[in-house]
Amino acid sequence: MNLPHDRSNFFSTQRYWDAVSTFFYNELKNDGEDITSQCIFVENKQSSAHIISKQSGIFCGKQEASFLLDNFFPNITYKIYLEDNNHFEKNNIIMLLSGPIEDMLKAERLLVNVFSRMSGVATQTSQYVSTCSTAIAATRKTQWGYLDKKAVFSAGGLTHRMGLFDAILIKENHSIAFGDGKKDSITVLSYAEKNIPPSTSFLEIEVETPEEFILVYNFLKNSSITIPKVIMFDNFSCEDIQKTLEKIDAKSIRQQYGIFLEISGGINASNIALYDTLGADVISVGALTHSVLPIDFSMRIKEQL
Repeated sequence: MNLPHDRSNFFSTQRYWDAVSTFFYNELKNDGEDITSQCIFVENKQSSAHIISKQSGIFCGKQEASFLLDNFFPNITYKIYLEDNNHFEKNNIIMLLSGPIEDMLKAERLLVNVFSRMSGVATQTSQYVSTCSTAIAATRKTQWGYLDKKAVFSAGGLTHRMGLFDAILIKENHSIAFGDGKKDSITVLSYAEKNIPPSTSFLEIEVETPEEFILVYNFLKNSSITIPKVIMFDNFSCEDIQKTLEKIDAKSIRQQYGIFLEISGGINASNIALYDTLGADVISVGALTHSVLPIDFSMRIKEQL
């Protein structure tokens, strides 16, 4: 049974590419006219340029960069030398561009930012994935939304929900608000069970104590919910997760009840190895996207020798 946290089929949908187009449009609109180029270049001056890496990493952003140039700068011709998830070294030539100099300079910062941000997320994701036996997923703590999720997926991570529309995730705030200030996970689950939209990919609920986990687990294994069900250990210590899982047959709940176990909250590079040993199906890591350093790239106009 596949993990429901893999929503990567979304990246081939029109909804994804419409969002990418809107993002690029707004970035270019906010940049405005390039008055520097307008005041120094003769109209239609042609040139060529390289984009070069200034440090090593894992590449991402090929499709998105191609979309940017094809749809917003059709007079630029280009070749990208890497595929997503390829490793690159410092001073590697990543891309060749040719065309009107004003177009290339207008596209430069957004193009380089795409490579920088997406490759930064991919590089960090790759580091987590390569050291863990448990599947690693992103969260919605992102700066670039879908683009960050795409970068996580390209480096071997899972996307988790693409948005609020994609899956049901009952958090503490939902339970407290539903109970008029008193948290009642079972009551809110009972209500949600009867109102699941047909397009929902999975249902997930956060639990905060071992006692709450047992209540939710017993409810879900006997529920009529047919889509995958996920219980998230939210900000649990390793010790509490271990003690909780000793009370159930954790190895069989996926196949027998369609229940998956997720660990989340406060996971980072310094402690993930401890959580990796506990036997969960997936660990979601906000740091993949909210605490990532961009990879440094630079565009250089080719000098005529």
